[in-house]
Amino acid sequence: TRLPGRGNLDPGLMARLAQYDPGNAHAVGYSWGTVGIGYDAGRLHELAPDAPTDSWRLALDPAVVARLAGCGVSVIDSPTDVIGAVLASLGFDANQPTAQQLQEVERVLLAVRPQVRKVDASSQINDLAGGSICLLVTWGTNVQVARARAREAGVAADFRYVVPKEGSVAWFDSLAIPADAPHPAAAHAFLEFMLRPDIAARNANHIGSATMNAAATRLMDPAFRDDPGIYPSPAQLEKLQSLRARSQAQSREENRIWSRFKTGQ
Repeated sequence: TRLPGRGNLDPGLMARLAQYDPGNAHAVGYSWGTVGIGYDAGRLHELAPDAPTDSWRLALDPAVVARLAGCGVSVIDSPTDVIGAVLASLGFDANQPTAQQLQEVERVLLAVRPQVRKVDASSQINDLAGGSICLLVTWGTNVQVARARAREAGVAADFRYVVPKEGSVAWFDSLAIPADAPHPAAAHAFLEFMLRPDIAARNANHIGSATMNAAATRLMDPAFRDDPGIYPSPAQLEKLQSLRARSQAQSREENRIWSRFKTGQ
């Protein structure tokens, strides 16, 4: 093989990636993560000290979210991720829901919408780091980056990220070489460089996500490696569903639900 470093990749994660890339024929696993809940622990303790921080109720139960609405609630503007996570939270298949299950997701989202300040993908990191939101449905990496930015600014913030106990969805980033790449030898050399354990560990530490490179895990910053928000426990992993491509009909229905959620109508 032209990429001997592929042997460093986690077989279990590559099996999940094979749902998109049968036989792992084309994609090289890079990083992975989850959709979950981020929150400012200090502000949450002030406003709702008994809030269920291990459960989707923290972000999807209108009675709980209403107590935190004053300090700002944000939902990532990513319909497939959020709708998939809500399906998982309800115990449904995140990839092939029934029409009735999608209706239940719509009900859940619209019920909490009045308490949501922003449905946004571009400003969540700065909003959390800057204090204009305190609760967010997001990718775990956003919380890690916000934590780093607050630290750089000298702000003593306690930002946390959890994968709720009911389950959620996982995402995977991978690298591939286009069929018509003008310099395939250089591209293979770059991928082999990225597959080095020391390089994979540096990348994971920098972006605040889990690496798919099993040989790199021991080289990571222990603060990341031992964080269950980045590396879920085996029990949590069992409850993580890997998102797959949507059919046109399902995409249309999810986009319709998302349009209603974003506009609040």
